[in-house]
Parts: sequence; structure tokens; C-alpha cells
Amino acid sequence: MQGILLAAGYGSRFFDANGVHQDKLLAQLPSRSHSVLWHSAHALITALPDSVAVVQANQVERKQVLHSLGFQIVESARAKNGMGYAIADAVSATIQEEAWLIAMADMPWMHQELISRLCEIYHQPNQIIAPRYNGQRGHPVIFGANWGQELTQLVGDKGARDLLKSASLDWLDWHDNSIHRDVDTAADIL
Repeated sequence: MQGILLAAGYGSRFFDANGVHQDKLLAQLPSRSHSVLWHSAHALITALPDSVAVVQANQVERKQVLHSLGFQIVESARAKNGMGYAIADAVSATIQEEAWLIAMADMPWMHQELISRLCEIYHQPNQIIAPRYNGQRGHPVIFGANWGQELTQLVGDKGARDLLKSASLDWLDWHDNSIHRDVDTAADIL
């Protein structure tokens, strides 16, 4: 199982009170000792030690955090044009894998246990497995090897949303809303 952490976005909606742009992934969580990125990345790399993270070349501080945790880095020049390109480049770089667990770097409440449980129920190359809470799909999502070619063709900013809408998914029912919680604005980290 190949873990992929999507960490190449701009986070353009995240501003401090003075209107100064701050990298949301490097923002400190008030109740924790590390950044948004560190918490998301730590959960993934602990569950899947050979995970890769996709970033843009100029995201130097993000790369430092990710390297310190043991991630292999996939630089995506195309990621500036949307999440679809980031996914495509990360899957292309790891196309030999049997499956990909794709996680979002702006979800610091993601549980290592969730990742492990998703991996436990993966058995077939045609599977897509997602967690759900209160009937709504969340993240991260596993795509079996049969989806590799389609993942490498993704473009734009919708990520794999269209694949998820058209495919039959296997579900892992989860016990809390951590699978939905992400950081878009400064208010989200409070």
C-alpha cells in the first residue's frame, strides 16, 4: 500500500487577522505542539512508513517538515494548476504499487488507526475504499491498482471527485467527524 500525502496546495483562503497570507500547513495547532502538516504527515507515515508527499518545488519549509518525518518527496510542477495534477504525478511516480491511500495534508485530526483499518479491508485491485461518518464520505481514500491509469490522467482542481462519484465504493464506518475536518481558514484550527 502506497501512502500519498497531498501537500502541494496554496491554501489561499487561510489568512491571519491582519490579512497577511500564512502557509496554512505550517500553522501551529493551538492545542498541539506541531503544525497542521506535521500532524497529518505523522499519522500517515506512522501507519505507512514508505509514504510519499507531493509538493511544489518552491515549498521548501513543507519539504523540510516532510523530510524530517521520513517522507519521500514528489515535486509536481503541475500541482499549481490543481489537485488532480498532484494526484496524477504522485501516482505516476509510484505506478508499480498495488494500491494508493491518498490523504490530505490539511487534515491534522486524521487518525493513524483509521489508516490502518482502511488498509486492513483492502483486498482487490478494483476496490475504492473510503471512510464515512453520518452517511457522508470522508478522507483518506484507497484506490486499488486497477484505478492507476485513471489516476495518472487526472487534471484540474477536482482531484478524484469524479471517479468517486461514478465508482462503487467499499465503506469503513468511522466513529467521529475527523474524516471530514480540514483546515481552510484560521478559524478551523481553533
